[in-house]
Amino acid sequence: MNKFSMFIAAGFALAASVTATVTAASAEGLYVSGLFGFSGGGGEYGNTGADLVLDMGQVGSLAVGNDFGNIRVEGEIAFRQNNFDHITGVPVDGEMSSLALMANAYYEFGDNGWFFRPYLGAGLGAANVTHTSVFFGTDDEDTTFALQLMLGGSIPFTDYFAMTVDWRLFGAVPSFVTKFGTPFDQGYGISSVMLGARYTF
Repeated sequence: MNKFSMFIAAGFALAASVTATVTAASAEGLYVSGLFGFSGGGGEYGNTGADLVLDMGQVGSLAVGNDFGNIRVEGEIAFRQNNFDHITGVPVDGEMSSLALMANAYYEFGDNGWFFRPYLGAGLGAANVTHTSVFFGTDDEDTTFALQLMLGGSIPFTDYFAMTVDWRLFGAVPSFVTKFGTPFDQGYGISSVMLGARYTF
């Protein structure tokens, strides 16, 4: 089993564990959510200090968690994909993508009587990040520590269903090796705007 397959298997194990835990804790607060949006960002390339700027890309996530009132906790799996066409002005075609498993916690203000409920959140986890660049001869992946911050709000339509809007800042620093055997670290900071829905059972 390669590293990517092990990462996916760990994701399913995490989702099953979180589902069982939150169901046992409070079945009434169990929820599922899905979000989709657009992202962009970049970071410092290798050890040269050059800036890698990622083009606008896509991001999507699925989560299962538990709502304790003003506090929510969840396990999330998210995928991000971005192309790039230059590094510090030098034309370079490439792509970066990631599959992340995150444990998130939120504080949501107000209650379902509010028309709009703002929230703050933070998450820790791991991301399997891929980097492809023909010019630099790179086609590699790395699983590394990741974190994110969330700022958003929900619009409750019923006691069970809400629409959400999210701004997220996601960060990781994966390490790669070029086809020539040269190792380098790559800053990977992604800012995303996402729309989604949450259903509480």
